[in-house]
Amino acid sequence: MSNAILSEKKTFVLKEAAKWAKIFALITIASLVVSLLQVIVTSAGNVTLLITSVLTTLIASSVSIAFIIFLFYFSNHIKTGADTNDMHLIERGLNNLKWYFAINGIILIIALGFLLLALFVGLIFAAVAA
Repeated sequence: MSNAILSEKKTFVLKEAAKWAKIFALITIASLVVSLLQVIVTSAGNVTLLITSVLTTLIASSVSIAFIIFLFYFSNHIKTGADTNDMHLIERGLNNLKWYFAINGIILIIALGFLLLALFVGLIFAAVAA
């Protein structure tokens, strides 16, 4: 009898989730690099515009970089934990995934709040103009 904490099916599912999280993180990194290159190419003639655009892109990308870090940690901890049957690593990986979704949810709620605020302000201006 083996000392495995997880069944083979659960281990397989965790490893697949880790694999897809890593793929998604790598695609996000590629997307950020393409975005940065696009900003550099389109504003190459104007140094002030170039600096402003690059800094703005890097600041906006910082949230995505945080998401990438959570996904990479999830992927690495889950894969290592599933390979070694280390429940502590699996818990750490799942905790990173929890934070990934929590921060995504918080940002979504904030974005929806701004959207509703803009809609409300637009309705007020439309009512005043009419």
